[in-house]
Amino acid sequence: MLRFPSGLALLIAGTAFAALTSGAQAASARLWDTCKGKDVHAAISACDQILSGKENPEDQAIALTNRGRAYHAIGQSERALADLTRAIELNANRAAAFSNRSDVYYSKGDYDRALADATRAIELDPTDAYTFIRRSGAYDGKGDYDRAIADETRAIALEPEVALFFNARGMTYADKGDYDRAIADFTRAIELAPSFAYALYRHGVAYSKAGKRDLARADFEKARQLNPDDKRAKTALAEIERTETSPQPSSSVPDLGDLQDLDKLD
Repeated sequence: MLRFPSGLALLIAGTAFAALTSGAQAASARLWDTCKGKDVHAAISACDQILSGKENPEDQAIALTNRGRAYHAIGQSERALADLTRAIELNANRAAAFSNRSDVYYSKGDYDRALADATRAIELDPTDAYTFIRRSGAYDGKGDYDRAIADETRAIALEPEVALFFNARGMTYADKGDYDRAIADFTRAIELAPSFAYALYRHGVAYSKAGKRDLARADFEKARQLNPDDKRAKTALAEIERTETSPQPSSSVPDLGDLQDLDKLD
């Protein structure tokens, strides 16, 4: 008995096997693309399917990192922490897992753990600008504005066309009371992303703190036009109007909210 098919039979068998393999690879690629995608609910489902299979530890770590980031995006921080911690256990050199876990800790107000994870992620991958922004947030939360600004400046050097980075540094300058530099950074963020309503709002707050009410009002109006459902600009406009007759610059425009929106899946 022949151990292997010969001639045409071998060709047919090989072609059929190749077609099956190609189809399976295509399906697997689509599943991975969804797991890494920005549709968080679809990402969670796709990552679930990947993790239910017999993936190697490295692929498990990748899927867990992506699912953890997706869980964080929908506010399920404990599930996010569990996935990201497990990813780190599987691969202690996975920078993305440390970076994303830093983001979760930051959102929980645990700045020490956020700082430690971001620092480890930077050690593993010093080219990831988003991780510098995450670490800057932890420094800012601890009141270490100079180190936060240094990290934000590093992120801008790595990716100089990202509006979010200028917005982040502008926020830190504002926290430090340096409104001129804050205004300059918010201006650059708006130049890079004219529809960035939150940068317009922060621009307006900085102008207001500097006593430039007309410029502040213009920014709040633009921010409200871009995002009519955002109550921050509406509240700020009301405060400007309330203090309109005051001879002193208004410093009571509310600083409503932070922005830590780093949609970074790996």
